[in-house]
Amino acid sequence: MNIFCIYLTVAAISVILGILLCIIFRGGLKSFIGTLFSESQVQKFWAKIIYTVVMLASVSGALSETYPESAKQDQLVLVWAVVDQLEAMLFRLLWVFLILFSALLIGWAIGAKKK
Repeated sequence: MNIFCIYLTVAAISVILGILLCIIFRGGLKSFIGTLFSESQVQKFWAKIIYTVVMLASVSGALSETYPESAKQDQLVLVWAVVDQLEAMLFRLLWVFLILFSALLIGWAIGAKKK
C-alpha cells in the first residue's frame, strides 16, 4: 500500500475520532454552556467554537507527523510511523481538552461566585 494512502487514511481516522468526540460531548457541553450563558445564540456560538477547536486539533495533530523514507521498505517502521501519527493527534487533543476544561471550569467558578 502506498504511504500517501496510509497517511491520508490515518488523517481520516483522526477526523472521524474528532467527530465522534464532538458527538459524545454534545449533550453535556450544551447543558454546561447553558449554565454559563443565558442567551441561546451565545450558547450556540461557544459550542461551535469548541467543536471547531476539537476538530482542528485532531486534524492538525494527525497532519503534523511525517513518515520516514525507511517506511517504504520496512513494515515495522511503517507501523510505528502510523502509531506516531495517531499519538500526535491524541496528544494534541489531550492538551486541547485540558485547556478547554480549565477555561470552562474557571468560567463556571466565576459564574457561581456571582450568583
